[in-house]
Amino acid sequence: MHIALSRTFHSKGGYGDSAPQLKDQAKEGPVWRSNKVLIPTQDLINHNSHANPKYSYDSCTERFVLSSDADYAAGQQVYNNYGQVSNDILLQCYGFVELDNPADTFCLQHLLTWLEGKAYTHQRCSDTAVRLSRLQSLDLITHLKDAHLTMATVDCVAKETKQALRAFLASDRDLADIAQLRAEVASDAPINAQDFSEPLNPENEMAVFEILLELVMDTQHAMTGSLQEDTDMLTGTGEEGHSMSEAERTAVLFRREKRKVIAHARDRLEYNTEMKWLDFSP
Repeated sequence: MHIALSRTFHSKGGYGDSAPQLKDQAKEGPVWRSNKVLIPTQDLINHNSHANPKYSYDSCTERFVLSSDADYAAGQQVYNNYGQVSNDILLQCYGFVELDNPADTFCLQHLLTWLEGKAYTHQRCSDTAVRLSRLQSLDLITHLKDAHLTMATVDCVAKETKQALRAFLASDRDLADIAQLRAEVASDAPINAQDFSEPLNPENEMAVFEILLELVMDTQHAMTGSLQEDTDMLTGTGEEGHSMSEAERTAVLFRREKRKVIAHARDRLEYNTEMKWLDFSP
């Protein structure tokens, strides 16, 4: 199945946007069904995140057309773009890792457990049971169970992760301020997840970055090896560099790219905390 899916192109309807096909009128309104299509020879084009080709379907000639966004010289490799996806997806679905992938991520799977362990050492994490109950009621708990650092944002933190942490770390004063704002616009709606989609105030946002920086530093400390050691292995200067199989090289490359993500995230988080987060940019 993976072999077949790695060769397919995704389409929300028929051949290109101009000819949507399958609709489902059984429920409220039309629902576009997702299609997977095979396009011989075009599935041979390699991926590059910076490429921006255009696909279309010519109904007169019954041909798919791939138009490049750049000029290519004779003999130069032409690139496709498989979408803004992490190396996890590229490796799992296509069997390769992209260097310096601008959409790569680092999964903080243990964030929730780590926060629970800070209940007695970090003031903002006290009353953990109450804070977790709040996240449950706001339907934000999954964002801490599946938290991510990402190269796709300025501060390297996924927006869903920041949203959940703002709610988790919110003080009684923060919650009172939200309630006051709702009262000023005569809104009777209870506090909801949307209230935490943007920064609450500098203190709360600083707490988000400080918590994440501490977690990132703990995560790096727990990781064996280093970015330089992985680089040495890949360039053949390390002890194991000359004896690695292709699969082993891919695994080391994947690990090195993840180290890059977390290292870059640490740099950005340190910058934000050192600057006392004076800029409210998302």
